[in-house]
Amino acid sequence: AMIVINVNVDMIGIYLTSGGTTTITPLLSEYFAIFLPWLNLSIGLAIVIEGVKLITGRWTMPLVVGSLVQKTLGLIITLQMFADTLIFNPNFFSEINHIFSAAATPLPADLPARICQVIVIVAIVGFAIDLLSTGWKGVRIMLRLTGDPQIKK
Repeated sequence: AMIVINVNVDMIGIYLTSGGTTTITPLLSEYFAIFLPWLNLSIGLAIVIEGVKLITGRWTMPLVVGSLVQKTLGLIITLQMFADTLIFNPNFFSEINHIFSAAATPLPADLPARICQVIVIVAIVGFAIDLLSTGWKGVRIMLRLTGDPQIKK
């Protein structure tokens, strides 16, 4: 997925074939390119953290802190990307409306804005759940380090 996003992001979109020719209407606009280095950094950091977890075989405090930093970075990137509809190619939604024009109910005009809102809400809720889960791992590590007999190693 990262190779496609970094090399051929315009391949993600609507493919229409007419008269033997295929046209692609990309989903994302050129604005997306601003976020690519940050996305690569966040995903690279997540891969490193997962690799270290595999090597160590358990959570450690540096892994908890690194995971929290990576998740916070991911949330910030997501909130910035979907702060408005600039991330989407406006022609994409025009094509969607054209394809579904025969439907009895047209698509809402503010569909890109609604999609952005849903993505932001899902990102915040997901971050909160991750924060609680990772925070609990950190608490368990701290309790284990203090020698609490209630915590099993």
